Amino acid sequence: MVRFLLVQKCLVFPLAALSCLVGNVSAQEQVKPTTPVLPITGKAQSALQEVERVMIEFMTTNTIPGGALAVAYQGRLVYERGFGYAELGTTESPKVAVTPSSRFRIASISKPLTAVAVLRLVQVGKLRLDAKVYDLLKPEPLGEEAVHPRFKQVTVLQLLQHRGGWNRDVGFDPMFRSHIIAAAVGRKGPAEPEDIIRYMVSRKPESVPGEFYSYSNFGYCLLGRIIEKVSGQSYEAYMRSAILKPLGLRGLALGRTREEQRLPLEVKYYGQDWRLARSVFAPQKGLSVRWQYGGFYLEAMDSHGAWISSAHDLLKFTCDLDDRANSRLLAQSSIETMLARPPGLPGKAKNGALRPYFYACGWAVHQRKNLTTWDHGGSLPGTTTKIMCRSDGIHWVVLLNSRHDSDGKRLHPDHVQSRIQAALSRVKSWPDVDMFRRP
Repeated sequence: MVRFLLVQKCLVFPLAALSCLVGNVSAQEQVKPTTPVLPITGKAQSALQEVERVMIEFMTTNTIPGGALAVAYQGRLVYERGFGYAELGTTESPKVAVTPSSRFRIASISKPLTAVAVLRLVQVGKLRLDAKVYDLLKPEPLGEEAVHPRFKQVTVLQLLQHRGGWNRDVGFDPMFRSHIIAAAVGRKGPAEPEDIIRYMVSRKPESVPGEFYSYSNFGYCLLGRIIEKVSGQSYEAYMRSAILKPLGLRGLALGRTREEQRLPLEVKYYGQDWRLARSVFAPQKGLSVRWQYGGFYLEAMDSHGAWISSAHDLLKFTCDLDDRANSRLLAQSSIETMLARPPGLPGKAKNGALRPYFYACGWAVHQRKNLTTWDHGGSLPGTTTKIMCRSDGIHWVVLLNSRHDSDGKRLHPDHVQSRIQAALSRVKSWPDVDMFRRP
């Protein structure tokens, strides 16, 4: 019985296996594990052992509490496992392990969802890609200010491709200026999307719309409002009816800012808790909170960064789009538009050479000699995410509930990418399974 229990424990905690195998040796002779014990849930697949090892090493090296990894091959979900902890626990509550059903904030992976919703509206004739954003929304600026002429030039397609002219590296990202904007519009706060748009329409974009690529959360905030205007529904309602329902994506939902508002199966988010933020819900002076739970207003980020999801549902979404002839979301021509090269400098160098890497409609596209990928990363305090779709039929997603390592250094979504990509390229045979749950 003792031997059975030891073996059973090793199966639940694979990283402790070495110490389990020497369970009959004296305490002085036992070999201590070199990495922390990390619970792993979900079904193992021997063909993907190397990919799993990469995930474990990345998480333990960077002391990430919890994560999820899922892999699809040729439209089949062949692997999904949870690693580490959804909740680290306290003296009053136990630790909770991540499972394949756990839901994470996906941050900017929200943008592909919004882009597909916009393209569906274009597909059914309710919207044009060359439509002017100002003509659709008719936003009113603050006070006596006028709408800036450059804002009136911005088109829907330019928003999708981050060519609206706003450069957060030169100017600022208004989606993270809730206090300033709420005060400017005379609200107690936090600032809602409509407040942010009114604040921005009279400000000069850093470049002429269409001229350059510059990543813009604000641009995708505008797309969310365009979806509402054209569909006649709230952003969330339209997304549920047009994107989630056709695929049966029950793990996707819009997240909430406060910790006590976490949704069922949603993980907790961890980070540099010694660096407190002024709460977006606070008065001019007062409440300080952890960044991930009130340093920004997640509800205002709906269309560019507020979705939560399981890894399972995200891959069901991408695999539908990859099946171009049978997609339940977009026609083949719309998918081609979604991944098309943008015009001008965002798609070509000054000498006319095609850029191998560009941002299309909601996806970053990388065209290599033997492999094309379309992907997106996501990052918020307490969150790091990455989703990758490959032309060889391999799709994968990693979701983590931290974006800092033990030294306080910030993790980037791409930090785990190269190692997982290399490990997946070495898989010799793929499991003959499909773990997608049909709606």
